[in-house]
Amino acid sequence: MRIPERWLSSECLKAALGTPPRGVGIPVLSQPWVDRTLARAHPAFPIVFYTPIALAILVSAHRPGKILSHAASFAAGWLVWTLVEYLVHRFVFHMTFADTRDGKVAGFLTHGYHHQYPRDPTRLVLPPMMSVPIASAVFLLTHVVLGGGGFDAGFAGFLAGYVTYDSVHYVVHHTKKTTGITGWMRRYHLLHHHDHEPARYGVSSPLWDVLLGTFQDARRTKR
Repeated sequence: MRIPERWLSSECLKAALGTPPRGVGIPVLSQPWVDRTLARAHPAFPIVFYTPIALAILVSAHRPGKILSHAASFAAGWLVWTLVEYLVHRFVFHMTFADTRDGKVAGFLTHGYHHQYPRDPTRLVLPPMMSVPIASAVFLLTHVVLGGGGFDAGFAGFLAGYVTYDSVHYVVHHTKKTTGITGWMRRYHLLHHHDHEPARYGVSSPLWDVLLGTFQDARRTKR
């Protein structure tokens, strides 16, 4: 992510270049109101904003006799989301950046911030300025280009997968539960942050880690 350095806060540049200030989080953009309104999002935003949209699209797409096929499309859309989540996390967020000043800043802005400040609740989900255009583009693809109908139901499933991802991501960083599926998911994701192995890229599901060879158990890898 290439942003001119003059737009970035001094704290952000220090963190990107190897001397991160202490705290739960730091400002990224130099203008406080811009950072607050454009580069942050309340963790409940995906649930509050996208859940009603997904339900409305699903209801609108319904046709008599199409319940089973649309349910299958919904499930397929959700499955597609889990693959997108995995691929973006593995190959975009964890891509190799040049060992230069620009490369270090770009890596920090792409995903390094989250690994440095994983408990900052305002930067766990995409800001609306990014998620809304992306969601709109995917909807236009499914509704206009592909013709809607079952594809609309698939888009609703895609949105549901995204909401689940953001919800799970928040929970695993802001709960201390150690038992059950929540405890396992929490250990699995936190080991992605703290273990030395390039693995455990799935957040809402370990499915693609299993299928694509990056699954590691929810235990620290022995050195």
